[in-house]
Amino acid sequence: MCVLVGDRGMVSETTIRQEFGTPGAGLVTALKEASVRKLAEARVITPSLFDMDRMAEIQHPDFPGERLIACFNPYTKERSQDRREDLLQTTERHLQKVADVTQRKTKPLCGAGEIGMAAGKA
Repeated sequence: MCVLVGDRGMVSETTIRQEFGTPGAGLVTALKEASVRKLAEARVITPSLFDMDRMAEIQHPDFPGERLIACFNPYTKERSQDRREDLLQTTERHLQKVADVTQRKTKPLCGAGEIGMAAGKA
């Protein structure tokens, strides 16, 4: 038996199906974030899966005949938490600047439109 291994940046799902769908060949690849998010939203992947081990086998009708293995990576979790905290602090700083401008004595920002435009993407 031949097993092909690829990552998300190397092969697409279409390429896998068209080029590597050889009978008798096995495939190991990673799902893209959108697919993982869909599985999480469907509550197929939940934190409780990883109570005992860092890996769990899951199934879903969107992936018929495929064996899905979900892995918990504490490094990724920590990195995501750190990134989220950094983004929250940055947003808070930007919004505080806008709030300060609404309180200044000369030409303060007022009205939802002006304040919204100043807040922008923050």
